[in-house]
Amino acid sequence: MAGFWVHAAGGIAVFLCVNYYLYGAALGAGSAVILAAALLGSIIPDCDERHTRQFKLLVIIVAATAFAMVFNAAGEKTAERFAFALATGLAAAIILLFLKPRHRGILHSMPAAAVFCIIILLLRGPEAAAAGLLGFLSHLALDAVS
Repeated sequence: MAGFWVHAAGGIAVFLCVNYYLYGAALGAGSAVILAAALLGSIIPDCDERHTRQFKLLVIIVAATAFAMVFNAAGEKTAERFAFALATGLAAAIILLFLKPRHRGILHSMPAAAVFCIIILLLRGPEAAAAGLLGFLSHLALDAVS
């Protein structure tokens, strides 16, 4: 099974190809976004494996987001509110741990690739969506050969 760095290298290879197609040998205005989309696409399918960096980062992001949403809601910032926001963030992380799909399940599929591509398309446009989709497909291809 290909590891984090192999998948990241696949994402970088995708970035180099897409960037060359769009801008030639130079870095263009959208190169950073293309790199981010290709790298994200190449590593995000492994968010379904508990022992990966991606999953651990996802748990942190979900917990921090839940905490921030509760704590920053309108009203006075009190110790009780902080404690409730902290409990909400921890609950979100625990729920994520229990609702995690099986490894190489739905996140390692063409429908997941399509959803990822659509999200990137809506957020950053067609060039980033193409890089993200190709990065995602590079992940699936690397998993197939390993």
